[in-house]
Amino acid sequence: MNKYSIIVPVYNVEKYIRECLDSLKNQTYGEFEAVLVDDGSPDGSGAICDEYAARDPRFKVVHKENGGLISAWKEGLRRASNELILFVDSDDYIKPQTLEMLEKHIDFADTDLVQFCALTGNDTCALKSYDIKELYPDIIYYKGFGKIIYNSRCGKVFKRSVLIGLLDDIDGYVEIGEDKQTTFCYLLNIRKAVILDYDGYYYRQNYDSMTHKYNADLFGKTQRLFDSIKRMIAKYGDGFDFSEQICKEKAMYATTIMAHAFMAPDKSERKRAYGLVTDDPEMRKGFEIIDFGDLSLYCRKTICALRDESYFRVVFWQYVRKCKKTLDKAVRKIRREK
Repeated sequence: MNKYSIIVPVYNVEKYIRECLDSLKNQTYGEFEAVLVDDGSPDGSGAICDEYAARDPRFKVVHKENGGLISAWKEGLRRASNELILFVDSDDYIKPQTLEMLEKHIDFADTDLVQFCALTGNDTCALKSYDIKELYPDIIYYKGFGKIIYNSRCGKVFKRSVLIGLLDDIDGYVEIGEDKQTTFCYLLNIRKAVILDYDGYYYRQNYDSMTHKYNADLFGKTQRLFDSIKRMIAKYGDGFDFSEQICKEKAMYATTIMAHAFMAPDKSERKRAYGLVTDDPEMRKGFEIIDFGDLSLYCRKTICALRDESYFRVVFWQYVRKCKKTLDKAVRKIRREK
């Protein structure tokens, strides 16, 4: 019996999916199954999945009606045969030695979650172990880039026996921070996590993604995420007070809400979004108590402007951000043309 199940949610990625699936096929440790969940892709992604499954029995394909990312990976988890679960998004890929490194260095009988990522930049495969409750003070919000357990489902190994029991707790209609609620819920239900210094997962920066396009009702979608997190805390939080972390994290989301409002075709959306974030009690508290630490200049200045209820300064920093994005885009174009 194979040891690992690698779940790949697939939607509209025919440009990238072969690179993703080749990275699985070429693993130096071969005891795995790949569960490819075609979430009603209108392009050729589903046919490419079928092609790989026809050639390699380790690949199996599930075709379903479109239901969104959470729906897709949940279906993959239900279909998975093995206890050790990895998620690979279909426009990303992993190093060929990833499963081999996990096999060599991890005692899965003694841990509930493995995160493999760059700690030193040298792939030393050194291990750091954590009792989960040690991480509670920084589990939702951590200033800058020092967070120990990242929000992403990817670059991790989960236990199926734990995650399958949490599917009803993970809101399938959350559209912003889908991975944040999933990882958070899982962490509340385990004892120990291990971080492996091995940079085995490659994320593709997709400039056509939701992050880079106007997203209507981002405030409401953010509220849905935190409502889900609060339900998880009430059910599994063991009395720990996460309230200040929620306020700080919502303050960070407020900067994204304002950035998206300035992408809206209707300029009235800017003041509407400003009113929503400055009227939200948790965001307002977050503006007051957040530790700026290593936050970007844009985040620091926008949070200060929101705290001081200075709409003019919010507008100014949105234009600064827009100019920087235009410059960054031009630099990327020049580099591609060289």
